[in-house]
Amino acid sequence: MPFMPSRFLLSLTLFSSFSSTLVFAQPVVMPGSILSAETRRAASLTDVRSTMSSLYARAGVPSARYPVERFRLKIRTTDEANRSITVSALLYVPVLPKGQSASLYVMGAGTTGIMDECAPTRENARADNWGDYEAHMLSYATQGYVSILPDWANFDDERAVQPYFVSNAEGRVMLDAARAAFNFVRERANGPEMTGKVFLAGYSQGGHGAFAAADMAASYAPELKIGGVIGYAPAMDVATLFRERPVLGPYLARSYAERYGVDTRKLLQDRWLTSLDGASIRACVSTVARHYPNDGASLYRPSFWQALQGGSLRAFDSELSKLVKLNSPGFDASGRVIPAIVLTGLTDPIVTANAQLTFIRKSCAFGRAIVQREYEGANHYQARQFGFADTLRWMREREAGLTAPTSCSTARYQTLMKGNVNSKVEFASKRKR
Repeated sequence: MPFMPSRFLLSLTLFSSFSSTLVFAQPVVMPGSILSAETRRAASLTDVRSTMSSLYARAGVPSARYPVERFRLKIRTTDEANRSITVSALLYVPVLPKGQSASLYVMGAGTTGIMDECAPTRENARADNWGDYEAHMLSYATQGYVSILPDWANFDDERAVQPYFVSNAEGRVMLDAARAAFNFVRERANGPEMTGKVFLAGYSQGGHGAFAAADMAASYAPELKIGGVIGYAPAMDVATLFRERPVLGPYLARSYAERYGVDTRKLLQDRWLTSLDGASIRACVSTVARHYPNDGASLYRPSFWQALQGGSLRAFDSELSKLVKLNSPGFDASGRVIPAIVLTGLTDPIVTANAQLTFIRKSCAFGRAIVQREYEGANHYQARQFGFADTLRWMREREAGLTAPTSCSTARYQTLMKGNVNSKVEFASKRKR
């Protein structure tokens, strides 16, 4: 059973007739505890359809099955040094018929930025679209899933930088968000019954976080029943991200300098170093390209760029190479039994289909039951939308206890993009049993 503070602790709630915010007064604040809960306006079926319409315009707008209640939570989690921190999260609770139970869907956001003003839960997609997470979350909640979107660590601390692509930090946030969702829903008199099953999902950076959470679940949150991992165009390798999306390199450099003491002077050219403490690094993902080039030769030191291109990072800097390996999740033995699905847009220029295929092949060799679904004409942003029906079907099958499918047992070909040239790449990994 998921971790829950006692009903006594959660009953110490302060109500105000002037506010819709509930403050949870708890003598002992454990990871996953809810510090406050603010009621947002509920979404009717009409609201849900309207909100989803833009995000799913190309792929087809899903049906809206259930109205959704919405909340903003403050929850307690821990950072990678096991210190208590607070993060915000958006919770979506479907209004289900009596007797119908719900599984939990935990979503990790893609890159939005590394400073507090870029927190995923603060997105206003109409003004500045980082992923249209409100529409994404409603699309799963309206299908009957209790759904939660947490901010990554330190977005509630203006003095600190998000631990960007730090697996241990991402995994804790995902798992404590799951705990908080269970705590909240099960303490509500009119909340749905919970199946206890958790799906860890993530887009781009969030896919990295979802697999990190799966790696950590057995040790950090053993009470959670992880039903599967969902990666929408997941960015699983830090060195590959440095190479294939240089414009995000300053985010990575600043994060790893803060967390691990990485010397940014070895990575970036002199003209970009001062910006790591200035306004440029505060840019959110939609505007970061105005501040940094998406060209490795213009951004990185020649020696670093050559190491990235030549696959010789270990020779360039053995300590940095170790950090990249440390933050390459998905391969902890305790998480091997958790099935996974990866949704890939074949025209993805950010986390390329080749990069995702590499992760699939490693996962097959590792022994995970993992399946990949590919979509012609879909880019990085669109993998979630084009993959919605496949994801929903896969989740329903896991809930029903069916054997998880795998892309590992048969040889096949996929059309992958290299620049503007289509090339056929054979995929013939065999799953170890």
